[in-house]
Amino acid sequence: MFASAGSKREIMDRIIDAGVAASRSQEVMARLLALPEPKEVLAVLAAGTRYGSESQFTVHEAIRLALPVHEDGAALWERATRNAHTALRAAADHLHTLTPRPRYSAAETADLLWLWFGPHARRMLVAEAGWSWDRAETAIREAAIAALYRKGDES
Repeated sequence: MFASAGSKREIMDRIIDAGVAASRSQEVMARLLALPEPKEVLAVLAAGTRYGSESQFTVHEAIRLALPVHEDGAALWERATRNAHTALRAAADHLHTLTPRPRYSAAETADLLWLWFGPHARRMLVAEAGWSWDRAETAIREAAIAALYRKGDES
């Protein structure tokens, strides 16, 4: 199998590349970065990351299960999540150009967006706790808005 498909690392790299391409993350980010209202940005981020998580759930699980047995699991995880980290940092930076700004620094906002919108959040709610994809999207979006903006400050 490896002779025709490549090494385990090459196979995982192909899986990651295909998953990133299929997630439509570039399309979501282009739309998100054009929005002028923080609540709209977070709604598009919630819907976009939900689409990526739901449509690529099998890929995410394959990567997650491969980490403990992969010869370079840490590098594989970094490669698998690099695009999401970059996109969430860009979303945080964009939120800080809008009014009102989040109550945390841009770096802290990016960390919080990773907590809520990273691949682990929906996996925990949907796969482990049994939530529906719709309910998880709504709860994550609402948590982000509530935490980033003081009551009465949201746009």
